[in-house]
Amino acid sequence: MAIIKKPLPYEERITQKYAFIVAYGDVSDNVATNLMALPAGTVVKSVSVTVTTNWNSGTSAAASVGTTASGTAYINGVNLLAAGSEYYLYNTGAIITAASQYLTVTVDVDGTAATAGQMTIIVEVEDRTATGVPTS
Repeated sequence: MAIIKKPLPYEERITQKYAFIVAYGDVSDNVATNLMALPAGTVVKSVSVTVTTNWNSGTSAAASVGTTASGTAYINGVNLLAAGSEYYLYNTGAIITAASQYLTVTVDVDGTAATAGQMTIIVEVEDRTATGVPTS
């Protein structure tokens, strides 16, 4: 039997999904934490946040996912107190135009500091910066 090399469809060559597991000790209260670089020309296609372990902070805990320029661009202030909660933003169509942008997560904890908690952030990006890739 021969091995046949088959090229991937165009979309699969330039679209990637990344998962970030973020625990309570990985972030500081109200400080944006960089997750990945987003070069100019990158399209953020979708973002999701899943609370895998509830945050046990005193009053509240909320997460926002965005960019260096806008920390709430994709997900804004979602509740981290309930394990199993899932939040999605699909088909953002957001093209990164500014240089030196990062995908960021910011956690706002009120009351006593959390000693437990974890979330998974999944982002799907399309890299339009590669040679020969159309930008529109």
